[in-house]
Amino acid sequence: MPYKKYKKIHFIGIGGIGVSAVAKWALLEGVEVSGSDVENTEITSELQKMGAKIFIGHKEKNIARDIDLIVYSSAVPATNPERSVLRRIRHSKSLPLEKEGQDGFNNDLIPQKSYFEFLGEITRGKKLIAVSGTNGKSTTTAMLGKILIDAGLDPLVIVGSKINVFSHGNFNYGKGEYAVVEACEHNAHMLNLHPWSIVLTNIEADHLDFYKNLDNILEAFKKYVAKIEKGCFLIYNGDDKNSAEVAKTHACRLISYGVHEDADLRFEERHIDKGTQIFQTKTVGLPKPYQMELQVPGLFNVYNAMAAISMAKALGIKFEVIKKSLANFRGLWRRFEHVGEYNGAPIISDYGHHPHAIEATLLAAREFYPDRRVILAYEPHQHHRTKALFADFVRSFDKADVLILGEIYNVEGRVEKQDCDISSRKLADAIIKYWESDENKKERTEHELFYCENNDEVLKALKETINSDDVVIIMGAGGIYKVAKRLIAADS
Repeated sequence: MPYKKYKKIHFIGIGGIGVSAVAKWALLEGVEVSGSDVENTEITSELQKMGAKIFIGHKEKNIARDIDLIVYSSAVPATNPERSVLRRIRHSKSLPLEKEGQDGFNNDLIPQKSYFEFLGEITRGKKLIAVSGTNGKSTTTAMLGKILIDAGLDPLVIVGSKINVFSHGNFNYGKGEYAVVEACEHNAHMLNLHPWSIVLTNIEADHLDFYKNLDNILEAFKKYVAKIEKGCFLIYNGDDKNSAEVAKTHACRLISYGVHEDADLRFEERHIDKGTQIFQTKTVGLPKPYQMELQVPGLFNVYNAMAAISMAKALGIKFEVIKKSLANFRGLWRRFEHVGEYNGAPIISDYGHHPHAIEATLLAAREFYPDRRVILAYEPHQHHRTKALFADFVRSFDKADVLILGEIYNVEGRVEKQDCDISSRKLADAIIKYWESDENKKERTEHELFYCENNDEVLKALKETINSDDVVIIMGAGGIYKVAKRLIAADS
């Protein structure tokens, strides 16, 4: 395996959810690990306990002279001082850097790999199941990984969130033949992987700071599914026209799921009973429907479960094992996560940052908390996404009774100067105009909207608004999840 040559690896952005997972893997493989990030977090503390040397702040001096490899987060630009280190020195460590090339110094470039390049390398010897799509990647990866663990297959699993059934939260250190990883489409990162099979949840317009348009995204996914090993599986959402278009371009073993009558695995008769979703599945080879139960809310989670069921079934895992595993699935960190209460109202933390994810999460809250007022505190993620999908965002908040809108989160490592004319203030004005328009009258309920310049104001607005008969969703892919922690702490 190529990674065996590495003895010392430095990870830039080691506190990130993906980079931290491969850093944990390296530690457990016996590699000496160092890494840097902008602040101490729960993740960096965990890595320190595992034996990693952690630096706070990015500085050239953080790079030891005998490092074999630098692995960097996709959020870390080439101008980062640690990525700018050009040389490694193996022999005369006591001499100053300006003496490079003399007295036995090694002037080779320090190899550098992005997180996804490194992930592709370390999973190359496994039967890699890559889970991709605009929405649902993390939950589907976690569901499928859990099923494989419960089936005794001991998979390697890397997911862009945390789940308590994995050996290290965002990472399960499995030694079996399978690996299950979340494969992100941003910057076409998924093309760095070498999939044995692929699970495709859905494809929508997103990451338009990299892709030109939806057609450009579809072309990238077509290249991606063409990498599937011969005779292996493409599991895809048959109800999603874009996924179906990508699937028809490849001659692997296609398995579709959804409500469509032509789907290989169908679900029907979905209902909710005392906080549990119940639905029936129908599949070729089974004489009657099979009942499934989920403790996590939302139609979108039924689709996530169907994707995981389809892949697990293709691997030959028994339905009884799949059913029990999913019935015991309690969700992920920041995926409709119940984190506590404030003034008697449940507080839900959620990572959603795409318009359709917002709509689906609000609908799930309506279903699981039918008699409560829904308060959403939302922090838009990335100026370019907000601008590119502006009209969709305007229409995505209808199911919220109260919307507390924070300012757009600045994404570290992405240059967005061309989009500085967009703001949450403009988005708030457009939402109010839409709510008051004739177009929205037939759906209209009484809404309230509060614009906040920062998360301190968001916290204040929440404290002044929440009643005991509310449900509160604190949503966004940036730092707004910390507001949920502060809110709960204030109630203790």
